[in-house]
Amino acid sequence: MMRRLLLVVVCILLSVSSISASSVDTATTTFPDKLVGLAESILKKLTWERDGMSLAVYPAASYSAQQGFAFGVMPMMQFRSPRTAEPTTITPCVLVSTKKMFEAQCEADVYLHQGVSILSKCEFYYLPDKYYGIGNADKDSVLADYDVYRYSARANVAKRLGESGFKVGVTAYLSYLKFKNVDTEPFIADEISYASKWSNALGATVAYDNRDDVVFPRRGWYVEAESLAFGRYVGGRHNFGYFSFDARRYLPVGKEAVFAMQLYWAVAGDKASFYNLPSCGGTRLGRAIPHSLKYIDHNAWLAQGEMRMPLFWRLGCTAFVAAGNVSKNPRTDFFDNTHLMAGGGLRFKVFPSQGLNLRLDAGVSSRGDHAIYFNIREAF
Repeated sequence: MMRRLLLVVVCILLSVSSISASSVDTATTTFPDKLVGLAESILKKLTWERDGMSLAVYPAASYSAQQGFAFGVMPMMQFRSPRTAEPTTITPCVLVSTKKMFEAQCEADVYLHQGVSILSKCEFYYLPDKYYGIGNADKDSVLADYDVYRYSARANVAKRLGESGFKVGVTAYLSYLKFKNVDTEPFIADEISYASKWSNALGATVAYDNRDDVVFPRRGWYVEAESLAFGRYVGGRHNFGYFSFDARRYLPVGKEAVFAMQLYWAVAGDKASFYNLPSCGGTRLGRAIPHSLKYIDHNAWLAQGEMRMPLFWRLGCTAFVAAGNVSKNPRTDFFDNTHLMAGGGLRFKVFPSQGLNLRLDAGVSSRGDHAIYFNIREAF
C-alpha cells in the first residue's frame, strides 16, 4: 500500500484579503515582496526553532485517486545534536478523506552518536480500496472492492562502520490486515483474504552512504541491499523471502540545482500475498501511476532521474523521467510492456534553513496512466 500522500496546505493566499499589510512600505516594496513577507509572518506563527530543535505544526491535506481528498494535521519536528551530522526527523500525521479513509501514522528517522541510526514507521489506516489483480496487463476495470484495516510497524537499526560510509543493520516488520465487505467473485475473494492476518518478518541490511545530507542530498551515493524472511517463526501467516536493492546517485548542477538518479529492484517469493509483493507506481516509484497496487507482481524494477531546482523564497521545482515494470518471471518478461513515465513538481521548504520539503508531483505514463501526488520528503 502506498505511503499516504501528504501535503501541508499553507493557507496563505486564502487569508490575504483579511490580513493587513500596513507595516510594509508600499512605495518601495513590490507585490511579490509583500506576499513573501506576509507568508513569512504567518509561517512564523506555525514554526518554533530553538536550541537545535525545529517544530512546525501545519494543517495537512492530500489527494490521490485511491483515497480521494484527505485533510488533517501534521506536526514536523527536527532535532540537531553536535554529536551527530544528521538531524533526527519525526513526522506524525492524522488524516481523514472524502472516500472515508482514516489514517494515523508516525515516521521517525533517529540518528544517534557513534553512527547508530533508527529508521521507523508506525501506521494504522482504514480505507475502502480496490483490487486490480496481479500482473502487468492493462487494467481498465477493477476486479474487487473491499474495506481494509491495516496495522503496521517497521524499524531498521543500523550501525556505521567507522568512516568508511558502510552500514550494517537489522530490520523488523509487523503487519496485520483485516478485510471486510469484499465485493467480487469467490476465487478473487480468496486471493484477497490470503493476505489477511499477520505478515511479519526479520532481516538484514547492508548499505553504503556518503551523502552530504540525509534529508536533501546534493552530492554522494546511497546504495542499500535488504533481505527479509517472512514466516511463522515470527508469528506471520506465510513463509517467503523478500529482497530489494536500491542505488541512488546525487550530482550538484551549478550552484544550487541537483540531479538525482535511482535504480531499484525487488523480488518476493512464490507464497507472498499481494500486499507483500513489489510494485511499480505510487508516490515514490515513478509517480505516474495513480494506485500503488495497480501493477504488482513477484518482481519489480524502476529507474528514474530527477532535476531539482530552486525558484525563489522557499519554493523549488523538479522535472523527472522514469521507466519501470513488474513481472512474474524476470527471465522472460522483465522488460515487456515497460512503463515510461515523465512529470514535474513543486517544492516547499518547511524550515527556511533546512532541506525538508513538502512536494507536489504530477506524472503521465506511456500506457495511459496519470497521477497527482502530495507528500513530504523527496521521492528518493
